[in-house]
Amino acid sequence: MKEATRIFSGVVCLLMLSSTFTAFSQETYKFELMWGSYGAGEGQFDKPTGVAVDASGNVYVADTYNYRIQKFDSNGNFISKLDLSVIGDPPSFYYPHGIATDFTGNVFATVVKELITFVTPPISHFVYKFDSNGNFITRWSNPGTGDGQFAYLSGLATDSFGNFYVCDIQNSRIQKFDSNGKYITKWGSVGQGDGQFDHPGAVAVDFLGNVYVADTLNRRIQKFDSDGNFVKIFTEWFSLYEVNFPNGVAVDPLGNVYVLISESEPSTLSMPPLDNPRIEKFDSNADLLIEWGSHGEGEGEFAYPNGLAVDLSGNIYVADTHNNRIQKFSPVLVPQENISTPDTPSGPIDGIIGTDYTYSTGGSSSDLGHPVEYRFSWGDGSYSEWSASGVSS
Repeated sequence: MKEATRIFSGVVCLLMLSSTFTAFSQETYKFELMWGSYGAGEGQFDKPTGVAVDASGNVYVADTYNYRIQKFDSNGNFISKLDLSVIGDPPSFYYPHGIATDFTGNVFATVVKELITFVTPPISHFVYKFDSNGNFITRWSNPGTGDGQFAYLSGLATDSFGNFYVCDIQNSRIQKFDSNGKYITKWGSVGQGDGQFDHPGAVAVDFLGNVYVADTLNRRIQKFDSDGNFVKIFTEWFSLYEVNFPNGVAVDPLGNVYVLISESEPSTLSMPPLDNPRIEKFDSNADLLIEWGSHGEGEGEFAYPNGLAVDLSGNIYVADTHNNRIQKFSPVLVPQENISTPDTPSGPIDGIIGTDYTYSTGGSSSDLGHPVEYRFSWGDGSYSEWSASGVSS
């Protein structure tokens, strides 16, 4: 029994289950599969740093320190590898990083070429283009700081017109080219202001042409229109206790934005990894919807991940770099319940201070078959305990 604490009038307010709730579904993600291990064989990796998915569901992985790009089906079965060497090249190492596909199935990749010499090796930076069968088409390299020139390329993305965007890291900018490599525009400079960057590491484009840039060392995602005009800071991470570095960004057909957060690498071997690698999903208004992941070697755990992609069905692929594998996650819709309206509460309408009263209700049911509990508000900021029987006082 609960003692009433004030004189009251009117029907006692049932706090919960006073009306029928509308059923809806929320989304979560489950670990689907993973593939890869350390090595140089088919389906093995050495520090993969980029991943992309084409419209047919084929998965391309920038197998960086094996100097190659590997192609898999959506279940991780090896299909082929893309050859980065070009006839006439001197002996070289080829380090692929960013990777993307366009609507016709062409594959674009940013590649660092390092000559094999006994002195300091000359380094060149390229954008490669392959057809949907993995055949080499062409590549572009134009070092410098001018229009269409670049220095140390990283992330790469394409839009619905076949244009591609590259993260020109050392020049602290994004550059846009058409599908034939013709320069279109650029934007950005070093700094922390709107439209400025500090190590822009990844880029993505939505179906409306908006461009999202992982401004990695500024710890934020910036949003631009297709011409490079600043729209807004999409989201950012300020925590003094976490060093959150957005290393990947992707957009699904509904305009949801996915961000891959990587931890900072320890400065000494004795230090543990800092922070919590994870995936964060935002709606188009930058509201956080869900996040998952942690540091480790198990399912759904990551070690310094550096690549992120989403396919047309909403499946997520992560280049789990230091674990030398690709992980795939699939969306799961979790149905919410319809709870029917409870009976009108029974009990006195008026009361006297210092007197105990009993109220009861019932009659609610869950369309998922779950048990239903009830509680009452006493009108003075206090509540009854939850009761499965529907009786409280």
